[in-house]
Amino acid sequence: MHLLFRRHILVEEAGIAAEFLSAVTRTAQSIKQGKHTIKALESGTPRLRMAASLNKRKHREKHGRIMLEGWRHIREAFMAKAKVLNIFYSNPALLDHIDTSSLPSSCLAQISEETMESLSSAVTPPGIIGMFKRPRQGEGGELKNRNTLQLPLTVLCDGLKDPTNLGTLVRTSAAAACQSFITSTGCVDVWDPKVLRCAAGGHFYLPIHYNLDWEEIEAVIADKRIFLADNNISDDLCIPSSAHFLVDWTQGPSVLVIGGETTGLGEIIKNIAWQHQGQLVRVPMANTIDCLSAAMAGTVIIYEAYRQLLIAEQDR
Repeated sequence: MHLLFRRHILVEEAGIAAEFLSAVTRTAQSIKQGKHTIKALESGTPRLRMAASLNKRKHREKHGRIMLEGWRHIREAFMAKAKVLNIFYSNPALLDHIDTSSLPSSCLAQISEETMESLSSAVTPPGIIGMFKRPRQGEGGELKNRNTLQLPLTVLCDGLKDPTNLGTLVRTSAAAACQSFITSTGCVDVWDPKVLRCAAGGHFYLPIHYNLDWEEIEAVIADKRIFLADNNISDDLCIPSSAHFLVDWTQGPSVLVIGGETTGLGEIIKNIAWQHQGQLVRVPMANTIDCLSAAMAGTVIIYEAYRQLLIAEQDR
């Protein structure tokens, strides 16, 4: 009798413990953040499957969505009025850096560290990732300082495959107040997560035209002087050449075309430049180095143009 009674108490205590554990679990999955009650997401949900797929270009293009990693990029996207779809985070403290007061609770979701690692392509996951609608063609520049001088230079990347180079050029173009940025169909996706990280928010400081074919590119660069940044173009093309610092970049709207390090510029843009009295620009080098990286050469030329703009403004 005593043993039966004792067993009954143990079963009852076990039930209470199970109920308590369930309550703790429910509480852990519901986090209060400001006015929102945020539920933790388990891996494998449709939203997370969608987010994970955006590391591939074909899915970004299919769904028209991009991923921004880190609170700084997300905050700049908010400032630029980009359309946010979801914010995933593994570190709740990072939400303090962005204004989530106007977001519905369904937009915010806490995830595990393991899930964050699966979503991020970075070596060290950022702890917070945002899924946004991909900006339309020619959008960007919302964060540009309207009181800053604008460099009348459009940067066109032709066949640039390396995301680090492309992201660096977006960043440099934004920092030098370039007019716009263009990528051809042969380039790495300008919305690739690695490009976005290297650009450090530059996408929101100048208009970006991406994945354009040559008919579209010609329409965008019409009435602009064409300069080809390439040290390896044959003299047979009969295009005049000069050092980058001998060009007067303040004379009027120009387009600087930068190609990939391996293949260089394509034949189409070379012919377009020849037909429109284009010009080669070279960055002088002291030794017989084959070439600078695309990002380095582009940065040197872009900042020479920006230097000239600043001096011209001071002389007025």
